[in-house]
Amino acid sequence: MIWPDGRGVASRALTSVITSQYVDSYPSWGAIPELTLERWFDKFGEKVVWLPEHNFQIRNIFNTKGSMRFSYMLMQARKKRKCPTWIGETVWNDLEKIWIDPSFKEISNRAKKNRASSKGGALHTGGSISIAEHTIQMVQFLYQGQN
Repeated sequence: MIWPDGRGVASRALTSVITSQYVDSYPSWGAIPELTLERWFDKFGEKVVWLPEHNFQIRNIFNTKGSMRFSYMLMQARKKRKCPTWIGETVWNDLEKIWIDPSFKEISNRAKKNRASSKGGALHTGGSISIAEHTIQMVQFLYQGQN
């Protein structure tokens, strides 16, 4: 069962699905076809289990965390300029062509500026805490109102 225990079982399962199923040159999570994401989610479900009534939330978390993890993995590969073992050579060559395209660079630079901006949106500077710690804090907050 997936529980917020801070051990990272679901996170490792997600990474495993990405590395074992990435066979086309998708430069971002949003570029991955919905049918492919469905297949990836099914593979994820073979590695971890959850209560059926949590399926909708788990799918949303899968997409959110998957997008962030996938983006980070590709960014690391791009920075190192070396094909990781989980990306095939043909796919790597296709990605390199995408990454040098001026439109990709423009979008990438715009996103970089937006992330660095302190105007608008929510600027988060509080550091990171685990899901388990979030759960503990939420439970404490909820019970404070009942006393």
